[in-house]
Amino acid sequence: MTASASAPAVRNGFGITALVLALIGLVFGFVPLTGFLALILGALAVLFGLLGMARARRGEATNRKMAAISTALGALVAVLGIVITFNAVDQLGKNLQNIGNDPAALPDVTATDCSVTNEFGTSFVHATVKITNSTDRTQTYTATISVDNESGVR
Repeated sequence: MTASASAPAVRNGFGITALVLALIGLVFGFVPLTGFLALILGALAVLFGLLGMARARRGEATNRKMAAISTALGALVAVLGIVITFNAVDQLGKNLQNIGNDPAALPDVTATDCSVTNEFGTSFVHATVKITNSTDRTQTYTATISVDNESGVR
């Protein structure tokens, strides 16, 4: 009985895993506010891609090109996810700061016939407020009216 030398099993799992993680990360990278997932998946793709290339260099795997492409794609996915997320957060912050600060809307609100009456020890403010939209787009108006007497007391 002779012992036959069998070839070692090919271990391509790291390269395949790197490619799958990079592709899933690519999907998350294009969705704003999920870029952190793209960063994690991209970093894992880089890690598994490097491990896959090391296996291929030692002759344990046959998918060296796949591992190299997955490593590069993983790095791209991580950067893409972060850039898109930061841009989305920055734009959201700008939009939130501009809510209610449209200078075109300021002349659209006028208050007239302001008066104060005292009834039963309580002061009531009465005013006629006119709001006109003079722009060609939808506006949101918030009018806050305070009444001060001649000496500046509210």
